[in-house]
Amino acid sequence: MIVKITTRRIKLTPRLRGYIYKKAEKIKKYLNRLVNTELILNLEKHLHVAEVFIQTGGEHIRAKEKAEDLYTAIDKVMDKVVKQLKKYKEKLREHRKDKRYDEESSVDFLEEKKRALKVKLNAKRIKVESMSLEEALTFIESGKDTFFVFINSDTDKISMLYRKKEKRYEVIEFKI
Repeated sequence: MIVKITTRRIKLTPRLRGYIYKKAEKIKKYLNRLVNTELILNLEKHLHVAEVFIQTGGEHIRAKEKAEDLYTAIDKVMDKVVKQLKKYKEKLREHRKDKRYDEESSVDFLEEKKRALKVKLNAKRIKVESMSLEEALTFIESGKDTFFVFINSDTDKISMLYRKKEKRYEVIEFKI
């Protein structure tokens, strides 16, 4: 995490710098990637002002607090930032949870259909990768699977390669 400290009408002492870095380390646990953090300390008349700007991924977090004491202003602004970061992290977690629900529900749907139709049906989740037809042939020859789904790197289409009898293969390209 990169912390930039700017002061206006305030002297930045080593003790103050250490205090700021200590507070910045506490907010680091709410962030999962490298971020830019800017702290601006200012003295307006008799009030100390602390402003924080954080850039994390696509999100920008901003907080501003005023207090009689500089350290109190820093504490208040950092508490405000932590509150915003918790809210942001919860928003991301909920977004991911929604995606997982959709994936699980498709498997659940197949299980329900299987019971309703009284047939043997196995649901399998595969990751579709981009590769050439030659790479797909090499992959299917080395394994036990009779078919392989991939994105053909030559045509950029979803394709399925399946093995027939006596080293014969067939390719199906899907139109979406």
